Amino acid sequence: AESRALPEAVDLLAANTLGLADKGADNLDSLLHWAIENSDPNKLAAQAAVSETEGADVPTLQERRERVKELMDVMASRPTETQLMKEVIGYLQS
Repeated sequence: AESRALPEAVDLLAANTLGLADKGADNLDSLLHWAIENSDPNKLAAQAAVSETEGADVPTLQERRERVKELMDVMASRPTETQLMKEVIGYLQS
């Protein structure tokens, strides 16, 4: 399942429009505090509940590691760009 980044909870464009950027919101900490203060707790709770129910679809860390290992094994079995270039140069020289 795709992760949803709370699209309705905080409108960062509105934060800029309201002049928050002019009040020193260039650091992430103050932006985070603004977002928390201006978020709807009910919407956040509802979205958290949806995330928890959809969480079963998210692969575990161990599954991800196994998949990465499989991909790395496949990549290691293929010729490198250097090997391919040497082969092409060999064909061109003959």
